[in-house]
Amino acid sequence: MIHLEYIVNSVDKMPVISLSIYVLIILMSSVGMHYFIKYLLLKLIRALISKQSPLILESMESFKVFKTAALFVPLLVIHVGLKYFLNADVLDHHLHAFILNVVSILMIVLIFLFINRLLSFILHELNRRYELNTALVRTIHQVIRVFLAISGVIAIVSTILNKSPVIILSSLGALTAIILLAFKDSLLGFVASIQVTLLGIVKEGDWIEMPKYNADGTILDINISSIRVQNWDKTITTIPTYALVSDPVKNWTGMELSKVRRIKRSVQIDINSITFCNEAMLKNMKSVNCLNDYLPSAMSEIQEFNHNQENNHEPLNIRSITNIGLFRNYLVHYLKNHPRISQNATLLVRQLQSDETGVPLEIYCFANTTNWVEYENIQSDIFDHIFSSMKWFELEVLQYPNTFIR
Repeated sequence: MIHLEYIVNSVDKMPVISLSIYVLIILMSSVGMHYFIKYLLLKLIRALISKQSPLILESMESFKVFKTAALFVPLLVIHVGLKYFLNADVLDHHLHAFILNVVSILMIVLIFLFINRLLSFILHELNRRYELNTALVRTIHQVIRVFLAISGVIAIVSTILNKSPVIILSSLGALTAIILLAFKDSLLGFVASIQVTLLGIVKEGDWIEMPKYNADGTILDINISSIRVQNWDKTITTIPTYALVSDPVKNWTGMELSKVRRIKRSVQIDINSITFCNEAMLKNMKSVNCLNDYLPSAMSEIQEFNHNQENNHEPLNIRSITNIGLFRNYLVHYLKNHPRISQNATLLVRQLQSDETGVPLEIYCFANTTNWVEYENIQSDIFDHIFSSMKWFELEVLQYPNTFIR
């Protein structure tokens, strides 16, 4: 039987064999710990979590929290083996320092990767349970990821240079202006995203309009640097986040929540076609259903007024119904009886300031739908009727004559 002291002395005389034995022991220990963590400890943790909440386990698996944690322990075993067993006395000093730095960097990367994935899982669960603001959660997550990335880079640089992180941070003081310039959009976007969330300016899914950026569509996502808007022509517009608080933005969400959409269009009436209604026109209009309520009361009021006027045989001394006034009241009653016009919102037909294009008669009302196709059909049907019915009131639409090139 070979004595133990003899074996140790023999190994010391054979550095290559000694190095191989150390490396083999470290690798076997690392692999053993990996399988122990992955197939025993983590399997037990998975079973315990699965009994409490299968959804939490599924979420943790989707964010690869367990896989990242399982990779850290083997690297820790290698690091301890390199530092305390396979030291500079057995391995070349420079090679030992290089391998130790590589393992340390991998450990740092895994630590920050694990924190990031664990944080993603936590924020996902909070958002799932409490229905938090998605844009705010994403902004916080991105800010923390930036902080983790900067911290990781500082830790890696301090490991490579073998300097304290405090020294690295103090040396970055001179580069503050450059860093602020490089991350200007991110910093402005972070502040803007907080303002947007707290003030409720916009959120994902809102229909916004920003002519400066040719954006007119639905917000796809909001992050600390930009927002993406899918326009109605299916193009994607990217806008800086800080533009939401620095530039005008129209949010159509209020219209969609109210379930009504405004119709505000006018028709230009030729001033030369505006006149007092004659007896024949008034007689014909008495049979129009939309004027049943207005016309008799208006005529009775006017006749009573005119009867008490001197020189009431002169048209300028008496009151009369004009064709544009009669048409305006007809349209009001027509819209009030229209099944697709909301009767709970503002409804009026008014004259705007006349100019060289005639007298604008504006229709101001709300369709009882926010669907784009239905809204356009309702609006078109109303104005089809307006253009067709004007001739009964002896009114004409003003339009420029066509010019033909021969």
